[in-house]
Amino acid sequence: MSAHRYHLSTKKASKKKFQGMAKAVKQKKDPKDYFGSLKNAIFILVGSFKKNVLVGALIILVVVGAIVVFLTPVFVIKNIAYDFNDAYGCMTEEQVKEVTSHSRVYPWTYINFNKNDLSNKYKCLVDVDFEWTPLRFYDLVVRVEGQKPVVKIIITKTDISDFSTGIDLYYTANTVEESIRYLTQDGTLINLSDQSGLFTIRYRTMSSVSVDSISLSSEEITKLFQIQKHFQKEYGIQVQPDVTSLGSVKVQLPFVENIYLTLREDLSKQLGSLQAVLSTSTINKVKIKVIDLRYGNPVVRYN
Repeated sequence: MSAHRYHLSTKKASKKKFQGMAKAVKQKKDPKDYFGSLKNAIFILVGSFKKNVLVGALIILVVVGAIVVFLTPVFVIKNIAYDFNDAYGCMTEEQVKEVTSHSRVYPWTYINFNKNDLSNKYKCLVDVDFEWTPLRFYDLVVRVEGQKPVVKIIITKTDISDFSTGIDLYYTANTVEESIRYLTQDGTLINLSDQSGLFTIRYRTMSSVSVDSISLSSEEITKLFQIQKHFQKEYGIQVQPDVTSLGSVKVQLPFVENIYLTLREDLSKQLGSLQAVLSTSTINKVKIKVIDLRYGNPVVRYN
């Protein structure tokens, strides 16, 4: 090997050795790097702490805000109006307020309001609804819808204690107690303040019967209206049927003292028989005292 080649190879080896030494020195940790890493860690911890503080502050604000809402009148409903929508007489405004008003009324107070609280207590109620007044968030309207009465019923409790005495004695028995209720079309018995201008009937029952247990079916109510319309149309007379709890009905006319019908049988057939009996009595010029149509064939008693 020539001296020149040996010199080149030695130079290359020295260069590689130098580069290796430089790399090793570079990879060795400088004390400043430790401080840099610590500084970065502190920045990370501080940033995380700030983030947690912000989240905590937001939670505190939400809790404080909720407390403010519940303890201050900011969102309290200012005015509550009551729209009874034909339910007046069914109950008073004060009675509605007992259930719908609170010492502190908020807009969400009524979201879970149980409408049965009122409808179970007052059978005359159909529905109770709540709505906000348009463009006035703090005003609330409570709409109360009631069933319309169709019949005024005068309930007469008699001194008859059982049915064995016969239904005819209901009409002559002594009155023990008398009260007024109203019937809806479906036969629901409701308690209202005085309602004028309604079709009126008298209902006789035993002294031991509870007023609240009295009922008439919708079919029976329809038949009572049929009786009313028949006498109004045929004789121009507004009758007040006298009904017993056994379905017997007594009607009085100026020219017939007592007419007996029953709600348990075909009413059209009974009214047809009545018409025939009265037509015959007019032709024969006889005065009738009693016409009983409850047992199929008419039973007639003359004066």
